[in-house]
Amino acid sequence: MPNWCSTAYVIEGNAKEVEKLYKLMKGLQERKEPSVENGFGTTWLGCLVDALGGNWKKINCRGDWNSLERVGDTLRFTTETAWAPCTETFDWVCKKFPSIRCFYRMEEPGMAIYETNDNEDKYFPEKYRVELSTPQNEFMLEYFVELSTVFEWLGKVFGQPVETEEQVSERVDQWQKEEQHAHCCIDKFKIVNDGNTNVLYPAVKTYEYQFGEEKIVVTEDEVRLFYPEEYRLTEQDIEQFAGYHTAERKYYRMDDCRLTPELVRRLLDEEHLMKAGESDSFTIQLYFLWHVQIRKEPANLAPFKYALNAYCLDNIQSFSRRYTTLEKALLHCLNGFNENAAVRDRYQSLQEYFHKHTHDMR
Repeated sequence: MPNWCSTAYVIEGNAKEVEKLYKLMKGLQERKEPSVENGFGTTWLGCLVDALGGNWKKINCRGDWNSLERVGDTLRFTTETAWAPCTETFDWVCKKFPSIRCFYRMEEPGMAIYETNDNEDKYFPEKYRVELSTPQNEFMLEYFVELSTVFEWLGKVFGQPVETEEQVSERVDQWQKEEQHAHCCIDKFKIVNDGNTNVLYPAVKTYEYQFGEEKIVVTEDEVRLFYPEEYRLTEQDIEQFAGYHTAERKYYRMDDCRLTPELVRRLLDEEHLMKAGESDSFTIQLYFLWHVQIRKEPANLAPFKYALNAYCLDNIQSFSRRYTTLEKALLHCLNGFNENAAVRDRYQSLQEYFHKHTHDMR
């Protein structure tokens, strides 16, 4: 499961272009069915990319928008996206509407990443975010322009004067003796761009890879977000392996072939046509989304006939096994690669899988 990133946007520019973008987004969200089939609904960012002539399979658009409104001459909304803001989506929007300027403030609490490009304090003047939970489990979230007002507010919450972050930590230590989950986090928004152009994010280093006929480009930020922080990636790490594996997962996301009862039957029916070295691939939604490749092995590897390589598309997990039959390989996928003897498989056989799905469709 990815960390979800919340981002507030304010878009200004030529009145006609702002109005056009507003009407486009409003029209998309008011549809009975999304313009592009997806799991988010009518406000999926991929619908916006598609409506502007982009390829949603190549442009990162994993998330949706909400709270769309016109305020004066500006367009405002928020997004919920996986791991980070969908930079490619709004870079594409900026290309289609050259006059607009995008201001934003993003919050990703899971990795404690808080950023804004509004150094003019035009729309997001608050540069401090304070989140706390008291020993009585009272949750508070407030935003402040200056650190001095943070301490002033916390003094009222704590019931005693506060002048430093050390004093805050001392007070929280006392709280946690009463309730271990009590906390107080003071985070400062990092300014990452001057906001003076229609480019939403600052230029970052990019890495380009070729997969078949597809050219996949990833940014340094994408790579660092994909890899856990404990990897402490260097630029050499990105060039040697991390950039490639991040681009590879991005390429696999373009595969819209899902493992369904119909596909399972087809693979089994056409098994006799598969030659050594040939493979089939598909995606399967488990707790995470996975891309799976099943390859027919050469005869000298008997009794193993099939090799399976699976790649998680939400994190760096991967999985490889060999099987004596195609049925066993497919059943292992359907059971979520379960190898824990204490956990009962969801399906004991492919026949049970077919029966359950036939029954569910009635």
